[in-house]
Amino acid sequence: MFGVAGRLALLAAAAGALRLVETISRPRAAFRVGYALLAASALLLGVGLIAYAMGWIFTKNALYATSARAVSVAAILVEYGAFIGAAVLITMRRDIERWTGAAISLISAYMLYKAITPMFLVKIPGYGGDGPQFWMEPVVMLVGGAAVWRMGSVLRAQAHSERSAQSLAIADARPSVSNAGL
Repeated sequence: MFGVAGRLALLAAAAGALRLVETISRPRAAFRVGYALLAASALLLGVGLIAYAMGWIFTKNALYATSARAVSVAAILVEYGAFIGAAVLITMRRDIERWTGAAISLISAYMLYKAITPMFLVKIPGYGGDGPQFWMEPVVMLVGGAAVWRMGSVLRAQAHSERSAQSLAIADARPSVSNAGL
């Protein structure tokens, strides 16, 4: 159940990242395809959960399983592509340190690898919790957290300075009380 909640949260975050990328760049038909893949993945996730709870067996059909896996892989590519695109576009357009976009992009690529690999391979040496990947994951997540925090703090400072400049412009545009009676 927690896996389903996490997957739905990831789909929602990916839709938000995709919307951010669409807002920053020009709207294209590819964004609609991405939204459709995310929605289809959420729908298949819900159908699978309901089918499991009701005891239905059509989800064990090879045709359904193959199409569900194809949609899942495509949705995973859209999810992490949206995260990478959002990190790169924010870094480039808002003059944020380049290391933050690179770190978030590399971590998203690593998470993409971790999400897709089990779908194609049954047993990978060093993947099941043993080996150097297990010990590197906390370090990777720490660097990613620092990059997201830095990006957020710089964006917050930029937004605060823009709001201050707007309020000063509004205050300058208002007529003063002494000039109003003349």
